[in-house]
Amino acid sequence: PSALRVDSPQQSAFVISEVLAGKGGAPREIVALNAAAALTVGGVAQSLNEGLTMAFDAIDNGSARQALKALIELTNASPASA
Repeated sequence: PSALRVDSPQQSAFVISEVLAGKGGAPREIVALNAAAALTVGGVAQSLNEGLTMAFDAIDNGSARQALKALIELTNASPASA
């Protein structure tokens, strides 16, 4: 579907920022489903439904956005300061 298609890294970053800002739609659903699967496989969630709830909560309360921000800061840091 066109709602899930991006043509550049910049467009991808824009979609991710919209999802993490709470915008609804297909991209949000896909991000949450992927996160739910990772949480379930990683043993953090006991079921896909629990993982989905956790993923939506993380998006809605801003912790997913904060985690991405921390990752960006870490990966952009010089090796001596990491």
